Amino acid sequence: MFEGERQFSDHSMRIRWLAVWIQ
Repeated sequence: MFEGERQFSDHSMRIRWLAVWIQ
């Protein structure tokens, strides 16, 4: 469970960073 949550959090951070960078 911890690994899954960690991966999900990392993925969400990447998506947010990408969205901000694109803007």
